[in-house]
Amino acid sequence: MIIKYNADREVEWARSVGGIGADHISSVMETRDGGYIVGGDTTSSGIDLGNGVILVTQGAYNSSDGMIIKYNASGETEWAKAISGTERNSINSVIVTNDGGYLAVGEFLSNKIDLGNGVSLTNNGGLDGMIIKYNANGETEWAHEIGDTRAECIKSVTEISDGGYIVGGEFNSSSIDLGNGISLVNKGSGSTPNTDGMIIKYNANGETEWAKAIGETYADCVETVTGTNDGGFIV
Repeated sequence: MIIKYNADREVEWARSVGGIGADHISSVMETRDGGYIVGGDTTSSGIDLGNGVILVTQGAYNSSDGMIIKYNASGETEWAKAISGTERNSINSVIVTNDGGYLAVGEFLSNKIDLGNGVSLTNNGGLDGMIIKYNANGETEWAHEIGDTRAECIKSVTEISDGGYIVGGEFNSSSIDLGNGISLVNKGSGSTPNTDGMIIKYNANGETEWAKAIGETYADCVETVTGTNDGGFIV
């Protein structure tokens, strides 16, 4: 559900988002045009979002697909995207970027996800994190999978003052190749490492600049990351 209140806490409008399955909104942000972008997941086979927009999913029965929906200031649907495959996929956070586009993060279990515009995600084994960049019209610009043979997840994303992006989450794999000569190494012990938190810095074009693992021998996780006024960030 999405509910819009005015400054006096009076309801202006509300929308239900759902079909015959379980549906969940996890993130919302106001857009530059005064509208709203929301992200979440759905196990419904299709959702009528009103205004002639239908969200069509491809997931197997009871497997979720990620979803992103754009509303105008009056709460009318403008467009929607399903992040869809044969297994569980979900969007945990979506933000508005300084170029007027959007950046969404989450995780996916499907072997491959076609994101349109010639961009796709390929699973490396187990649950992989994902980061997807859209332009202002909801067209995919680039995307990255984050993972190896075990479970990984991206929970939060923020844009920082240099125009790049910081993402935070957790990883279970022994190591993850993030491209551009950068990797994450799990600090847990033994043949089955515990969860470590992770922070990854991308530039505006989606190229990895650096990454940090946060952990020791037990389970650790980064839940939220946001930029600070001094040009840094806090997790």
